[in-house]
Amino acid sequence: MKKLALAMLLAVYSASSLAHVKLTSSAPEKNSVVVNSVSTIHLAFSGDVRLARLQILDTQGGVTEVPFEKDTQERSTFDIELKSPLATNGRYLLKWSSLGGDGHVMVGTVPFELNISDQNH
Repeated sequence: MKKLALAMLLAVYSASSLAHVKLTSSAPEKNSVVVNSVSTIHLAFSGDVRLARLQILDTQGGVTEVPFEKDTQERSTFDIELKSPLATNGRYLLKWSSLGGDGHVMVGTVPFELNISDQNH
């Protein structure tokens, strides 16, 4: 019986240690329609990571590297001010990559649309 309990405990521990950190929320939100210019990118993860890269891709093939201060400390949330607000209507893809504590590289995307009416300018 003790061997079975130990085996179950090891199985649970192994499964949880293999689970990687995930993006839990963002601003802009995934698949959202944003009606105001975007001046800050917010990313929140389910655990601590080191953000390695952040890009904004548009439908014309343009890629904008989003500069940010790379930190050696792992964090679960990031708020990054854009040098110039994103204010041109269209579809965008926020592409990020991060490093977990185990050195595992994680990548993800956040598609969103910018639809600013003349009233919101």
